[in-house]
Amino acid sequence: MAENVFERIASSGHSQKSIRGEKRMENQYCRIGSSGKVFFRFPPLSPAAFTCNMATLSSLNEPSILYNLRRRFFAAIPYTYTADIVIAVNPYQWLHHLYTEDLRKEYLIFGHRTGQGSADTLPPHVYSTSSRAFHGMKDFHRNQAILVSGESGAGKTETVKILMGHLAFIAASDFSSIGILTKTN
Repeated sequence: MAENVFERIASSGHSQKSIRGEKRMENQYCRIGSSGKVFFRFPPLSPAAFTCNMATLSSLNEPSILYNLRRRFFAAIPYTYTADIVIAVNPYQWLHHLYTEDLRKEYLIFGHRTGQGSADTLPPHVYSTSSRAFHGMKDFHRNQAILVSGESGAGKTETVKILMGHLAFIAASDFSSIGILTKTN
């Protein structure tokens, strides 16, 4: 019977493989044969599926994380949660459907409802970060900080532009209409 695993390749990360035989997988990895190759188990989810919150991965290891991020990248879904942290993978193109006026408004309301179970209602987005920061500042009268980190070319400058644009949008919004929208939803 074949078992789906990831093979660690020093030069390029991990490669998806299928192995056959009586190979016993111990913990999250095992060494196969005399070559000393290291194989990792697939995350226990369908190879076609991926999760929007990596904190829910039952096998939290490097291949599982990379597999999930890769699947989301190729599905043009660059944002992923890890608990309250938003991870962005640079899509190297502008994804218009992610930055519409309606979506800005959705996350404006989302940030206002933080703490009422609304975190599961909207997919991961950089707008959730700006919304939570703004409402944390407004509701709790505490300074907020947003950390944007990454390698050169990772999209930090674009992410900050998006964050600042959304913060300006929130600050310019009419908060009386947010209360009405929140009550009707």
